[in-house]
Amino acid sequence: MDSHGPLRLVPGETGTETLFFVEDETELARGMAAMLQRRGYAVHRFPDAESALSAAEAHAGPLDLLVTDVVLPGMGGAKLAEEIRGLWPELPVLFVSGYMSGVIVPTELDSPTGFIEKPFSGAALHQAIRTLLDNSK
Repeated sequence: MDSHGPLRLVPGETGTETLFFVEDETELARGMAAMLQRRGYAVHRFPDAESALSAAEAHAGPLDLLVTDVVLPGMGGAKLAEEIRGLWPELPVLFVSGYMSGVIVPTELDSPTGFIEKPFSGAALHQAIRTLLDNSK
């Protein structure tokens, strides 16, 4: 294969799923959402849990994964996951946090749940997302 040819993604490097991405750090959210969109995901980005929950209640299309920071202003990520799972009981959730001490990530939820610690690379985030999505099918 010509090394100067087009970049080819190996299987598993792209997605077609719909994600809700909840992160209050604007630059991180913008960058990670853009990276995921380039990989084929439909990403709905929210700065807080309340706006994500309102959007979820009005969302008519598919929703395949919730990616949420654990520590958010107002309602936290764990409560958001609980509320959204009232609408989509089997929805996988990937929790994100830079604060490991004192952070409680619900493990008793029936749906698949994952965790990734900040800081993380785009590749690490994508791998965590693919793992959750692929294991929940």
